[in-house]
Amino acid sequence: MSIVKRVAVAVAAILALGISASAQTYHPGQTIRLSARFDGPDAAKVVCGSVNINLKGEPGEDQSDFNRGFGANTCKQIEPGVLELDCVIPDTVASGDYELQAVNIGVSVGTDQAIGFTYRAPDVPPLMFKIDNPNTAKKPNLKSVTVLP
Repeated sequence: MSIVKRVAVAVAAILALGISASAQTYHPGQTIRLSARFDGPDAAKVVCGSVNINLKGEPGEDQSDFNRGFGANTCKQIEPGVLELDCVIPDTVASGDYELQAVNIGVSVGTDQAIGFTYRAPDVPPLMFKIDNPNTAKKPNLKSVTVLP
């Protein structure tokens, strides 16, 4: 089995364990904390990462221009082959059901460079999050524009 496939299987297995935690409802300002564990010969070289969490479906009318996705704000390697990813819920994200759609990592090569890898379904299980955002915004009508002296 290739290194990339082994890492993908490890990510899927670790994230699958967290699916039951998705029953919690999150609000703007709260943090979703994820841990991703890697194995294989280059697992200790995983130095950074991010995630893509996206809305399933359409936002409500009063949030139609709100963001439909967010990701990790911070990432740290807590031990070789283990990343901790913190995703703060933005004030501008629409309410609804969100799904983890991708895990992105950087594998160190050389002294200051990294090679990027992305994992998507079926390697990343459908980890779901419920977001409840009380914020709303409707586009105001433009009344006028004038030249000032």
